[in-house]
Amino acid sequence: MACLLAQEPIKDERGELAPPILVLETAALDLWIAEYDAIERQLGQGGGMQEIKPTAAKGAENLLRIAGIFAVVEGRERIGADLIDRAAVLVRWYLGEALRLTNPSKVDPQLLQAQRLLDWLLTNHWHSFDARTLQREGPPFIRKSAKQRDSILAVLVEHRWLHTVDGKTFNLAPSATTANFATTRAAQGQKVCDTIATRCDSDTPTPHLSQPVATLSQQPNPAATGLVAKVANVAAPAKFRGEI
Repeated sequence: MACLLAQEPIKDERGELAPPILVLETAALDLWIAEYDAIERQLGQGGGMQEIKPTAAKGAENLLRIAGIFAVVEGRERIGADLIDRAAVLVRWYLGEALRLTNPSKVDPQLLQAQRLLDWLLTNHWHSFDARTLQREGPPFIRKSAKQRDSILAVLVEHRWLHTVDGKTFNLAPSATTANFATTRAAQGQKVCDTIATRCDSDTPTPHLSQPVATLSQQPNPAATGLVAKVANVAAPAKFRGEI
């Protein structure tokens, strides 16, 4: 990036900017059209993105811009299908966040469960644990089944709040215990409870915690959240071991 910023802008004989043309490969065009159509189908009456139509309608256009930025940063002269695919991940995330902020009731239930588990782990100081012990001694909603336990743990691993190398033992990421807590938590007397839970899982007062998985700050000056930082890694996707 430093080398890119140090370059002189390309200009024509009249001194006007003449940026190079990025060629959109055939496979990339086909993939972009598919993404465009997928967004358009959700904009109509009863569609999943009806509430954010003005924003979502620009999704495919922004997707192409993001892919172009990837190409420039990586020194490519052509936009390949891989860049479209990576840009699509970012656009889907941004549209999902726009929808969530517009209509909080549509938050993925699994994200809410993952948030509850993260809060429980932090409150009870479970910085390192194994899946079986969590199944026996964890909060009630995590003890329902091993399948549900694993799916919720997978969400926390995906968002880098948990680390695991074997899919059996887990460790809280340092960011989960050191980041500033960016949302308001509901205080009830001497208890501090989850804002999305129905009751407190512990009587222990909760310290300042990390940014939640599902409930981002809705204050006018949004905090820099862990999820936002991790989404940026789409430009160079992290590889998970597939242990969950």
